[in-house]
Amino acid sequence: MQHSIIVRGESRVIDRLRAEASRVARAEKIVWWAEKESAGTRFCFESKKCLEPFRAACEAMGVETA
Repeated sequence: MQHSIIVRGESRVIDRLRAEASRVARAEKIVWWAEKESAGTRFCFESKKCLEPFRAACEAMGVETA
């Protein structure tokens, strides 16, 4: 099962979020991936536990999530 958050941002911001997603997923020992969509970039995690820390990181960077 996949759990995801869509973010909107410039390429440098998305790169920083990729690094953050990797850190969050590594802490939980799960797989994550990102998919480009018309609404933004979807960050997907195998575990729901990763959504809140990742969402908090997005908010700290001032990135809009959906």
